[in-house]
Amino acid sequence: MKENSLTALVSCFARCYHYKNYKYRIFSDNIAEKIISEEEYKAIANNMTNGINFFNPNFKGTKEEALRWIVDNQLSPSVLGRSIFCEKSLSTAYKIGCREYLIFASGYDTFAYR
Repeated sequence: MKENSLTALVSCFARCYHYKNYKYRIFSDNIAEKIISEEEYKAIANNMTNGINFFNPNFKGTKEEALRWIVDNQLSPSVLGRSIFCEKSLSTAYKIGCREYLIFASGYDTFAYR
C-alpha cells in the first residue's frame, strides 16, 4: 500500500464494499472502486477479517461473514451516515442557490466526481 491516509482508505473501502455487495444500498458510490486499488482493497479486507476477534470475540463464521459483520457494525455506520448527510446537505444547498463547494481533508471522497 502507498503511504496514504489509512482512515481515508478504510472509508473508501467501506463505501466500495457496500456498493459492490449490497442489493439494497443506503448510499451508492460507484466511483469508490475506481479510486482504491485492488491491492489496497484486498489488504484492508484481509486486515479487517483477521481482526474479527478484536471486534467480536464470540464471532463464528466464514471469513466473508466476518468481513461483512465488521463492515456492517464497525465501518459503514459512520462512513455511510456521513456520506448520506453530506449528499443531502449538498442537494439542499444547491436548491437554495449555492454554486460552489470546497472540500477540506476529503481524502478519498468521491462527491467531486459524481
